[in-house]
Amino acid sequence: MTGLKATKPTICMASAAMILLVAALAVPHQARGQSGDDDASKKLQEVQESIETVKSRKKGLEKAVGELISETEKLSGHLVATASKIQAREAEITAGEDRLKGLTEEEAGLHAGLNLRRNQLARLLAGLQRLEQDPPPPLVVRPADALAALRGAMLLGSVVPELRAQSAQLVAKLVRLTDVRTSIQHEHEELTKKLSELDGERREIAHLLEQKQTLTQTIRQELETERKKVKNLAKKAKSLKDLLGKIEQARIAAEKARKVVAEAEKAEQERQRKLQLAKFMKPAIKFSLARGKLYYPAQGSRVKKFGEKDDLGEKSEGLSIATRQFAQITTPSDGWVAYAGEFRGYGQLLIINAGEGYHVLLAGMEKIAVEVGQFVRAGEPVGSMGIKAIRSAAINAPADGTNPVLYVEFRKNGNAINPRPWWAGNDEKVRG
Repeated sequence: MTGLKATKPTICMASAAMILLVAALAVPHQARGQSGDDDASKKLQEVQESIETVKSRKKGLEKAVGELISETEKLSGHLVATASKIQAREAEITAGEDRLKGLTEEEAGLHAGLNLRRNQLARLLAGLQRLEQDPPPPLVVRPADALAALRGAMLLGSVVPELRAQSAQLVAKLVRLTDVRTSIQHEHEELTKKLSELDGERREIAHLLEQKQTLTQTIRQELETERKKVKNLAKKAKSLKDLLGKIEQARIAAEKARKVVAEAEKAEQERQRKLQLAKFMKPAIKFSLARGKLYYPAQGSRVKKFGEKDDLGEKSEGLSIATRQFAQITTPSDGWVAYAGEFRGYGQLLIINAGEGYHVLLAGMEKIAVEVGQFVRAGEPVGSMGIKAIRSAAINAPADGTNPVLYVEFRKNGNAINPRPWWAGNDEKVRG
């Protein structure tokens, strides 16, 4: 479809050339005999060749811009996939840290239990050593000491089973302690491996973001170049009018033909530009129809909900999510970046225009990776958190919290609205 419509300027230009040629041939023989006619025909041919050259360049430029748009779309998809992988990795690391914490607590409990049993075992062993040094007399050799022999036998009968039971318990605890230490070492190794992989994935996404920004800048430069080419084409068309003014009878026909060509080309250029921009900068789904379909912008836990009161009795107009340090932040929806930068007590603030009067606000980040005017797809990385929460009443971070806190707010026509109906799931452990 695009290829067929792109031939309209060519047809119009060819028609204009034919009109000009017919008009030139229609000049009376006496006028054609003048020496100025040859110059006019030569200049007309030069202008026509110039128009064909500019038209060829324009087609090549439009193709290049289309390829750049396609590459940017592919890169956006790669960014979404990589950001999702990073958030999954962050969830695995958090789970590993929880398991490691439990194993460490179990190890401490085993140590405490062994320390408690140590004194009891020491007393039993001391008693056995005394019996070994001064055993009870044999009943057959010394019948007079029968009472002492019976007492010794009773003592041994009660101590030996107890000693055996405690020995078995000790062995079992030592075996469990060895298993726990092995598990702790394994969890440490797995955690180190996952942290290393997370670091590599963060470097990869930083590289992808840089690539996308470079492509976006290239598209802007190419579009600016196209605008200049169109402007030069208009100048050449004007020059054509001035040259053909020397041929009086062809002037009116040439002027009409030039206007038809210019208007047709301008209309086609505008139509193609709008089609490209609409394809590149249009949300996949209207925000009002996305209820129950949006994913949280980060991994973490909700620490304050919409409408919940803070310590001063003020109701929160958004959602506060406690994240990991340096957590990856993604955009919940498609939209245009309306604001990106520092803003009062919000730290780094990102405002995304989702269309239909809806805006998504993300605050509390340490770094923003997108620019104003840039179009982003849902799930695409837009920034990252820092080491700790920003101390601000606007962010609603807990007073005793140590993790960074992301503040999310939805607005409709400038008024804060409850974002809960839009999320795909409402558990306390939010997932991006």
